[in-house]
Amino acid sequence: MSFVERIKGLITSPDKTMENIAKEPRIEEALVIVAIFAIITAIATYLASSHTKYIFTDSSLEGLSGIMTAISVIAGLILPFILWVVITAVLYLFAMVFGGEGKFMALLAGIGYSQMPKILTTIILALLLTQAPVLTYEISSSGQYQLVDGEASSLLSIIQQVVSLIGLLWSCLIGVFAVKHILKLSTKSAALVVGVPLILYLAATYGSAFLFGLL
Repeated sequence: MSFVERIKGLITSPDKTMENIAKEPRIEEALVIVAIFAIITAIATYLASSHTKYIFTDSSLEGLSGIMTAISVIAGLILPFILWVVITAVLYLFAMVFGGEGKFMALLAGIGYSQMPKILTTIILALLLTQAPVLTYEISSSGQYQLVDGEASSLLSIIQQVVSLIGLLWSCLIGVFAVKHILKLSTKSAALVVGVPLILYLAATYGSAFLFGLL
């Protein structure tokens, strides 16, 4: 399969396509996918920052606004690469518990391919951010901040969370097939390898948000 055929196959037939990828993992193609994802993430981060303004009660801190934006964009550009390696390492080590066999670099390629859905959902999120209201926060010298202008859209926030969750679950589904074929595990074992970290992540992310909502 060519690179384009693999990309199409991940949408139409992810199991069969990942089986093909497992036979010939191309790390350079996976790197392209992650790089595209990182660039789009950085753009989305910039759009989010452009819709958030900060007013500092201490005039000497006014330059921090631009620095905060720059740091956010750089983080959006770098984190996808770091998480790619970290997630692959976690899945690789966890798969060994289930008797997985295979090379780390091959799995790294497979997990890189699994980031493809996030490109699509991040593009949608970036488009949604263009419709987000501009929020202005006042930050005191002690670091405390409060919203002084604008109102967050709860509907837009819910849509963004749903889109993000769809991208995550879709990516994890492809990740299951990557673990299955590259590390030679059954579908059930591969689902557990990917599913357990996913559940822990969802519990930490949405569980903490739920608890904060109750406080």
